[in-house]
Amino acid sequence: MSRASTAIVAGVLLSLGACGLDIVGTRAPDEGAVPATDAGADVVDGTAPSDAAFDASLATSCADVLARDPSRLQQSGVYEIDPAGLRGRLRVYCEMSIDGGGWTLVGRSSPNAGGAPFGWSSTSGSVTDLRAPYSLGVANSGLAFSEVLLAGRGPASLDVGARAFKLAVSPTFLTAHASTVVLTGVVTSLRGDCAPSGGPTMLKYAGATSMNDAFFFRDIQDTNQHRGLQRDGWDLYYDNCPQGASLNREQGLVFVR
Repeated sequence: MSRASTAIVAGVLLSLGACGLDIVGTRAPDEGAVPATDAGADVVDGTAPSDAAFDASLATSCADVLARDPSRLQQSGVYEIDPAGLRGRLRVYCEMSIDGGGWTLVGRSSPNAGGAPFGWSSTSGSVTDLRAPYSLGVANSGLAFSEVLLAGRGPASLDVGARAFKLAVSPTFLTAHASTVVLTGVVTSLRGDCAPSGGPTMLKYAGATSMNDAFFFRDIQDTNQHRGLQRDGWDLYYDNCPQGASLNREQGLVFVR
């Protein structure tokens, strides 16, 4: 390449940088793979969650992805699933390591919350844009589940944080408790140093699934205060472990399986 051509190319790259455009390297995906980033996808610092995706359009959930291909264990990332069995692609983040994997992300808070709808029945944000809250709208997705995983997260990651908890719910949880709450029973600690007998009290009640500003969790049945995972992080009132799960005011994640 001539010196003149080199100078022109350098000038173009400098112009792109001045416009704030990230130049992201690409690699050829495996046959049938669905890259975690595609044209127009939102990214953070030029990267998205790990690209473990593949053509799973017949899988109904992250758990089903893992059941069909056990080699996906430990390969958390963005996958495409078809919860309703109608060959409609739904792009989701699958947590494939903790407690055997197969968890589908349905809610993620962000410090830059804004006022977008957020909760079991709300759809907002992008699964790969960590700069804003994300809510799958699981109540309208056709995704079936009977377990919920609650966790903290780092400010620039979808990795489950230092503490994580699991609880069981009825398969009819979303529809049966749109405006009511239910005692979830024992809350199991899956990770971290907070494991009170029976689980943290602020995670005991769940429901009010029609709320559009929180994934509701609390220690009593009163829903006037919208406790739980809000757009900008966990609001569990107590900063301790026995009540607040040592999650209060942390950024958070809600998964289902």
